[in-house]
Amino acid sequence: MKKNKKAVLLAVCSLALIGLFIGSGLLLAHSDFMKQFRSFRVTVANQSNGEITVVELGIAGSYEGNKPIKGDSRHQFMQTVGIGEQVTLKPDLALIGEGAVYMEYTGSQGQVIRETVCGYTESLTGFSEVAITNTGFTDIVQKCW
Repeated sequence: MKKNKKAVLLAVCSLALIGLFIGSGLLLAHSDFMKQFRSFRVTVANQSNGEITVVELGIAGSYEGNKPIKGDSRHQFMQTVGIGEQVTLKPDLALIGEGAVYMEYTGSQGQVIRETVCGYTESLTGFSEVAITNTGFTDIVQKCW
C-alpha cells in the first residue's frame, strides 16, 4: 500500500510540475504581465503616410501646458520608422524619485513633435505602445511603473 501512495504522489507532483512549467512559459511568452517588470521599452508603430524618425526618449523635467520639457536624462536614437513599420526602443535613462518619459520624433512633413509616452514612473520598468498617424499620437498604451 505504501508503494502505491508513493507512486500516486510522485505522479501528481510530476503532473503539477509539468503544468507549472507550461503555464509559466505561456505567461512569459504571451502576456503583458511579465513585460511590466523588465526595463522600460517603447514600441512605436508608424501608421502615417511617411517615414518618421524617433529622435530621442528622455525624462521630462517639467511641463509647459500639456507638453513635456526636456530633463537631464535623455537617450538619442535617430531611428527611422518606415510606413507601416513597428520598432521597439529600449532607452538608457536614469531616474531619481518619480517622473515621466517623453518621446521626440520628426514627422513625415519634417515637424518636430514631443509627446509623453509614460505619464508616471518611479522605476523605469514596463512598457508603452504608441501608434503615430498623420495627426500625431492616436493610441498610447502605458503600462509603466
